[in-house]
Amino acid sequence: MKKKLILLTTLATSLIIATVAMASGSLSMGEITTEEMFTQSFDALASYMGYDTEEKFEAFHKTALFMGKYCTTKEHFSFIENMILSGCDPQTTMDIYQFYLTTNEPVTIVRQIYDMVYTGEPITKRDVVFENAFNELTNNKCGVLTEEDILSYLEKGLTVSDITEANLLCRKGVMTIQEILDARLEGIEWEKIIKIITGENITIQEENISTVAYAMTEAKITNKPLSTILAEEDNDYFAEKTKEVNSKLKQKGYWKGRKSENFHFLVKDAEKKGISEAELTKLLDQGCTELDLMNAVNDPSCTASTFSALVRNEVSK
Repeated sequence: MKKKLILLTTLATSLIIATVAMASGSLSMGEITTEEMFTQSFDALASYMGYDTEEKFEAFHKTALFMGKYCTTKEHFSFIENMILSGCDPQTTMDIYQFYLTTNEPVTIVRQIYDMVYTGEPITKRDVVFENAFNELTNNKCGVLTEEDILSYLEKGLTVSDITEANLLCRKGVMTIQEILDARLEGIEWEKIIKIITGENITIQEENISTVAYAMTEAKITNKPLSTILAEEDNDYFAEKTKEVNSKLKQKGYWKGRKSENFHFLVKDAEKKGISEAELTKLLDQGCTELDLMNAVNDPSCTASTFSALVRNEVSK
C-alpha cells in the first residue's frame, strides 16, 4: 500500500484533465513553407529578438527551430509569432503551444493559458501548471480525477501508465478520462479506444501506447494519418525541418557561430599559419563549424591564402 500511495501522490500532482475539444482546433489553413517563414515572417522575429551575440542567437535559433518544426500553418505561425512580437516570453509561449498540440482546442487557448500562468518568472512543473489552467478554461469537461479516484483505479488493477496515457488521450475531447479508464477496466483494448478517438484502425503493442499518444501530435503537426506516422520506420520530419531552418538562417546572414571551450586552441593553430581569430569568427558566423575550421587548419596544404577554399571543401563534405 505504501508504494501505491507514493505513486498516487506523484500522479495526483500532475493529473488535471482537459476538456471536450472543439472542431475549430484542427489545422484549418494552408501549410507554410520554410521559405515563406523567412520571406514573410522571420525577418521581424530576428529583428525583435536579435542575433548579434551568442546568447541572443541561441534564443532566436531555438525559437526559429521550434516554429519551423511545429507551426506548420500560416494561421498558427502568425499567431505564435505575434505573441512573441507583442512581448510574450518565447520559451513559455513555445512550451504552451507544445502542450496545446496534444488537444483539439483552438490555437487561441495558447494565449489564454499564457495570460493565466506567466508571471515573469520561469515556470517549474510546467505540465501541472498548464493543465491546471487548461482545466479551468475548459470547465473540466473532460473529467477530473480526485486522489480517491486515482487510488481506486490503481486498486482495481490499472497502472500509473494507464492513467497517464488516458490523461493524454482524453484531451482530444472524444472520451473523458473516466470513460477511457472504465473501458480499460472492462477489458477494451487500447486499439479500440484509439479508433474511437481518431477514427483510425491501427495495430499497436500494449507497451507502445505512449508512442501512439505522441504520434497523434506529430500527425496533427504534419497533417498525416496516424497510421502513416506509425508505419514510418525512418521518420526524419524533424531532422529535415532542422536542416531547412538552419540553411535559411545561414543564407539570410542570421547565423551566429558558437565557440566551444577549446576554441582558443584553434586560434593558436590558425595564427601559426597567418589566419586571424577574426577570420575564424567570420566563418563560424557564416555557418561553418569548429570541426570544419580545425580540419582546414590542420590540412598540410593550409596557408592564409588557401584556408577559405579548404574550409569550403570541408563544409561541402
